[in-house]
Amino acid sequence: MALRVAINGYGRIGRNLLRAYFENGADPALEFVAINDLGKPEALAHLTRYDSTHGRFAGSVALDGNLLRITPAACGWSSCGNVSPPESSLRELADSVLGAVAEAASGLAPDAVPERPRSESRDATRAIRLLSEPAPEKLPWAELGVDVVLECTGQFRARRDAERHLAAGAKRVIIGAAPFDEVDAMLVYGVNHESLRASDRILSSVSCTTNALVPLVKILDAAFGVESGFMTEIHAVTSDQVVLDHTHRDVRRGRAAGNNIIPTTSSSIGALRHVLPAVGANIEGYSLRVPTQNVAAIDFTFVARAPVSAAAINAEFAREAAGAYRHILSYCDEMLVSSDFNHSPYSLIFDATETRVAGRQAKVLAWYDNEWGYANRLLDLCRYLAAR
Repeated sequence: MALRVAINGYGRIGRNLLRAYFENGADPALEFVAINDLGKPEALAHLTRYDSTHGRFAGSVALDGNLLRITPAACGWSSCGNVSPPESSLRELADSVLGAVAEAASGLAPDAVPERPRSESRDATRAIRLLSEPAPEKLPWAELGVDVVLECTGQFRARRDAERHLAAGAKRVIIGAAPFDEVDAMLVYGVNHESLRASDRILSSVSCTTNALVPLVKILDAAFGVESGFMTEIHAVTSDQVVLDHTHRDVRRGRAAGNNIIPTTSSSIGALRHVLPAVGANIEGYSLRVPTQNVAAIDFTFVARAPVSAAAINAEFAREAAGAYRHILSYCDEMLVSSDFNHSPYSLIFDATETRVAGRQAKVLAWYDNEWGYANRLLDLCRYLAAR
C-alpha cells in the first residue's frame, strides 16, 4: 500500500517537492493526497505550471473544483531539462580523478554501485485535494488516511505546533526545516536516516544547508580528522526577505534583498552539532544572503588532525561521489558558477577547483541547489518511510 502524504504549505519547498515527485517518475510507493495552503486554488495551479527558477512544468496541470489534477509529460521531467549527469559519466569522472591522484590518495579506486531504480508510472493523472485551513488540528487527515504530513509552511516548527497535525489524525509529521525545539528525530538523509525508530512521530529534515554541511564534514572528519572548522554559508535570497527595507525579526534580513549582501545566522550549525556532536562542537559559522535567485554554497575551512593535501581531499570526494554517497553527493572539476547548479538534485556538489591547503589548514567549497536538492531529500525520506 502506498504511503499517503499531505503537504502543509505550498511555497517554494512544497511546490518543488511535488514537481520533483513527478520528475522522478511519480513513484507509486507514494501518494500525494492533499495540499493545504491559504492561497487561492487558481494561484496554486498557476504556480505549479510556471516557475521563474525551475521553468515550466513538463506536463499538464488542471484545476477541477477543489482537485489539482496533474499529468506528467510522457518524456518525464528529467529528460526535459534535468541537469544531472548520467551515472556512467559520474563513474568515468571518478575513475579519471582517482587515477590522476592515486599516488597521493594511496591508490583509492571507486566502488562499484548499482543503478538507482526508477519508476516508469508517468502516464497516470493524479488528483490532489486542495484545502485552505489555517488551523492544523482542523485538517481532515484522519478522513484522508494521511500517513505523513510534510510541514512546509515554516510556521509550525515548534513541537507543540507540529503535534497539531497528529491531533488531526496524521501518523507522522516531517518538518521541512530546522525545528524550533526538540523533535523525535533530526534526520539528514544519506547520513543518519536509518536511525529512525518506529516510535518517532515528529521528525525534522532540518535545512538545505544542513543536508550539505553534515555529509561534507562527516567525509572530511572520517578521512582526515577535523580538529576545528568554520563555515560560511553563501545563500540565495529566500521568501522571508523583502524587496524594500521593512521590519523583520532579523534587522539585517529586513533590508532590501536585491541590493545587499546580508550577514545572518545559520541554523545548520546547531543541527550539525545535533547530528555529529563530537566534531560539531568544534565548528562555528554564519550565513551571507546574496542577491541571487537560487543555489547556495558552503565555504568550509578546517584544521586537519594530520598533514593533508588538496589532491587527497579531492580524491576522497571523488571516491565517495561514486560510492557510498553517490545519491546525495556529486563531484565537479569544471570552472562553473552558481547558476550551473540550478535544478541539481544532490545535497551537495563538491567543487574540486577550489580546494586549498596551507599546512594543516584546508578550505573546500561545495554547491547546492537550496530548493531542488532539499525537495529531493524530503522525497527520499518519504520513500524510506514507505519502504519500512
